[in-house]
Amino acid sequence: MTCLEVAVTTLADAQQAAAGGANSIEISIDLAQDGLTPPPALVQSIRAQVRLPLHVILRPHAHDFVYTPAEQQHILAQAAQMLLLGVDGLVIGGLRPDGTLDVDLIRQVAAVAPAAVITLHRALDHCVNPLPALDALRGTVQRVLASGSAPEVDLGRDTLRQWVQACPEYHFVAAGRVRLATAADLVAFTGVHAVHTASAVMTAGRVDADKVRALRDSLSGPCAPVGPGRGHL
Repeated sequence: MTCLEVAVTTLADAQQAAAGGANSIEISIDLAQDGLTPPPALVQSIRAQVRLPLHVILRPHAHDFVYTPAEQQHILAQAAQMLLLGVDGLVIGGLRPDGTLDVDLIRQVAAVAPAAVITLHRALDHCVNPLPALDALRGTVQRVLASGSAPEVDLGRDTLRQWVQACPEYHFVAAGRVRLATAADLVAFTGVHAVHTASAVMTAGRVDADKVRALRDSLSGPCAPVGPGRGHL
């Protein structure tokens, strides 16, 4: 049962994603940098116009995934603010200076947002301890968005498949230059529950409802929610 999530940076893109049949939306800015925290006004405008589940990335800068104590406090404040705007989930990750995943930060975000779906984003792909980190986050994170520690998910599919098999309690979302031509095969091989993309459904730099529909139609089966009491995909 495979879901489709579209990454958007504008209200128009969100509306096109919904029109094309996306199952959920991730809101950010600066996709060229793998997404940064969007302004509240953008989130508010999308929430007012789009009925799909909305996930918002919390990432204050793009030069790495290591955050100062002040930046971490800002992330926590933004998490609380985004919930007031009606989002369904928060997308978070972070690394310690030694390259291990910052499990404490992710737990703090989850504590601020107990009713939200928490997604571990692609900081996991850059950490030195992915499987121990996933083990430590059981019960805290519901979704894991990853490429299998590769620049492109098609290159990391063997690793991603291993993670899916090792951690069946997570809802895995394949990300990292997903392609329409290979998405169905990627899902079949890895066993992921969803795919996440922007580039595969764009025309001239904008989300195209027809391409969203084509990708949606290529994926097998209906989309299942993450779990009762934890929001939706």
